[in-house]
This record gives sequence, C-alpha cells and structure tokens, in this order.
Amino acid sequence: MRNLLMLVIACMLTGCAVMDLSTMDTAEPTGKGKRKGMFTIGSGLNMNLIDKDYVNNDNGHVGRSTPIYNSYNYTWGVGSETDFGTRFTFVLNSVGIRLHTKHRLYADSTGYTLAVAPAANAVASWMTSGGFDKSSLSDEFEALSGEMQLLGTKRWNNNIAGSAIIRANRSYLNHILRTHGGFRLNLELSTKAITYMPEIGIEFYVKKNGEIDYVPIISLGTRFKKHAKK
Repeated sequence: MRNLLMLVIACMLTGCAVMDLSTMDTAEPTGKGKRKGMFTIGSGLNMNLIDKDYVNNDNGHVGRSTPIYNSYNYTWGVGSETDFGTRFTFVLNSVGIRLHTKHRLYADSTGYTLAVAPAANAVASWMTSGGFDKSSLSDEFEALSGEMQLLGTKRWNNNIAGSAIIRANRSYLNHILRTHGGFRLNLELSTKAITYMPEIGIEFYVKKNGEIDYVPIISLGTRFKKHAKK
C-alpha cells in the first residue's frame, strides 16, 4: 500500500497533458430522472506522446507514459433510453473536462444491452520538463477531442455486470488532427453500500512520425449509494 501511494503521488506531480480515456460505465441507461456519480483513479493517455516525438535523455528512445489522474463523473438520465453527463479530470499540472451522452440501442430479457456513447473532451496543461529534453517541450499544451464508443453489457444479477467497449477518438492537438482509439473491459461489482468498477484496456495512437504505438489503460471507479439518487 505504501509503494502504491508513493507511485500515485509521483505521477500526480508529473506535468503531463493527461486525457482520461476510460469508459467507467455500462451500456445500461441510468433511468429517466435518476442521477449517479463516480470517483475514479486511473492511467490516462499522455497527449504529449502523440504531438511530440519525445526522446528520453538516458537511452535515446521514445518513452511510453501512462500518467495517473483523478476524476469525478456525474450522469443523469434525461430519458428512459438516454443519459447525459460531465466528467472533471485533474492532476497537478493538467485539468480536463468531458461532456458525454449515451443512448441505448438494444436490450433483451437475458441481460444483454448495447449502447452508443459520443463525447467531447478538452485538456489544458502547464508542463514541466521531467526526464525529457527541455528543447522539445512547450510551456502550455491544449487538446480538444471528439470520441465515439460502442458499449456492450451483460448483466448477471443486480450486483454483477460486465462490459466490453470499442472506442475511437479524433483529437485536435496544437492545431493538428490526431487519431487514437482502443478497447476496454470493465466489471461492475455492487453491494448495498458501494459499487466498484475495475477497468482495463489498451489505447492505440498514431505518433507525429506516423508510427502506431499503444499504452495500457487501467482504472478503478467507486460509487457510494448515496450518489445514486432518484
């Protein structure tokens, strides 16, 4: 636990432009008039890796980075099939906001649900040099992104549901369009008092030099039942 805490603190002190690309949701709608919130800690995509061809000073290779972020997501049901929500993401030198919606396309009596979820993201960062060559860094970094997700969920009972997600992003980074996307798997585990949602995945991105690289995405969400209101 002590080592994990030190890792989280170290990553939060890193000056990265971090985009939260976790899903942290199921395909199921929240329900008309209902609201829910979730606190999340996870690894995001360092947008600098896409915009710059960073070279590590020690070995001359491009470093892969998955900085730690914290976020709070708030969702409310605007209809029986449709949700709308917002998410705030922050580390020490980076902040982000996400506006998202979700619409259920299909559901059956065996617990399978399919939904589509478009979203828009904005990230601002005030970077520090860290372990990279200072000549390759700018003082500020901004990114805008549009995304689309396709979610499929299987619910076994009121306490357990699993989801698989396909996602794609088109990001506007420093006046240039970049492409990235990937896959996610999550599990919703609920008790009477709390809901946990671990999520894993992989994000592929096209670097400035045209090469395709990837980063692992790992997140853990927590929702207390007092955040799920009618």
